[in-house]
Amino acid sequence: MRTWFSNNRWWLARLAALPLHLFAFAIVVFFIVRLVPGDAAITMTEGQASAEQLDEIRESLGLNEPVIVQLGLFLLNLLRLDFGTANSTGQSVFSDVISRVPQTLELTLMALFVAAVIAVLLSAAAVFAPKSPFALVARGYSRAAGALPDFCLGIIAILVFYVVLRVSPAPLGRLDARMSSPESVTNFPFFDTLLSGNSALIASAASHLVLPIAAMSLAYAPYLMKQLIPGLEEQVEAPSTRFRIASGGSRFMMIVSVFRRALPAVLVVSGSLLGSLIGGAVVMESMFGLGGIGQYAVNAVNASDYPAMQGVLIVIVAVVLLIFLIVDLLTLILDPRRRVGAVSA
Repeated sequence: MRTWFSNNRWWLARLAALPLHLFAFAIVVFFIVRLVPGDAAITMTEGQASAEQLDEIRESLGLNEPVIVQLGLFLLNLLRLDFGTANSTGQSVFSDVISRVPQTLELTLMALFVAAVIAVLLSAAAVFAPKSPFALVARGYSRAAGALPDFCLGIIAILVFYVVLRVSPAPLGRLDARMSSPESVTNFPFFDTLLSGNSALIASAASHLVLPIAAMSLAYAPYLMKQLIPGLEEQVEAPSTRFRIASGGSRFMMIVSVFRRALPAVLVVSGSLLGSLIGGAVVMESMFGLGGIGQYAVNAVNASDYPAMQGVLIVIVAVVLLIFLIVDLLTLILDPRRRVGAVSA
């Protein structure tokens, strides 16, 4: 038994740390939310309630209790996945947030996939065809990481393709106004649209996603390239690559081998980017009227809705921590040398 734990400590320790990290973030979220200006009771009543009525509302929301008591109740309810009731919707915060998270996650993963494809193609051009014009463009593009945020690209895309050229649909939702959303099967909007088999709905949904996904992927692809290009160059010069070439291996298999060995470092960057992409997706959802967790978070802040704000932040943090865990484990699987506590065979 001791040997088993010793051999598997590299992933057991990371799995055990996940709830501890979430607990620490929950405490931080609790205090951050209470730094948001505004009074929930006044916002709910639009300033029309008397002092006695406001006191009754604060009492019902638990805002009259000492902060330490509020924190204890918050953490206790969190263990039961009870985030309370949203003041702005009157619904369970947990059900509100969980129903919207797949929409944001779908947009995030689609943007990351497109960013990865762009990064792989341009990095391959930069490394394996260094004298081509594409290589110069790729290296210049990789140096632009962080130069133009995704929301700026989103604004530019709306101005150019919708306002000026009129080739993009209005940024006012996931479908054209005259169309109805398909039946929700998976709660992933675009995937549900594909399952519907309605070609008109699929075309409309795809056209509404082109600009936000393009803005996000073009903004974040350079981050992947800055890690991928040096990694590929290092692996091209590695002894294992030289041996493969000397032994008569095909160019295609050599490129596959080089990419495989450069992948672990890029996976780490991808995991970090996912957190930023989720934040970018929240902004894009509001900018393009896509709904999701972004619009819900904006409404919660405007209404000084503490339970809703806490629920949004906690769920997003949980999703990001889970993504980091998966990326970390994948990295250790691809490169066993990084494992701590693993016993060599």
